[in-house]
Amino acid sequence: MARQVARVEEAIIGRVGENLDVYALARLAGCSPFHLCRIFRSSIGQSLRQFRLQQRLGTALGRLGDGEEIWPHSPATWASAATAT
Repeated sequence: MARQVARVEEAIIGRVGENLDVYALARLAGCSPFHLCRIFRSSIGQSLRQFRLQQRLGTALGRLGDGEEIWPHSPATWASAATAT
């Protein structure tokens, strides 16, 4: 269980700009989407959606803090990525 969650965490963090859906993440973990959602929340304390959104927002804020212009990457990119499940 811990290995499955770690794989999913690494995929989300490593590909923060990509739209990885729950089915792709479940395939990566080797379990069903339902089971992944349950084990992820019990291990991390957040839903997959919450964790993904937190990572995306952290990346965006980091870019802004570094003085990088993120306008080519937002608002459409970030908004669509934030609403994807």
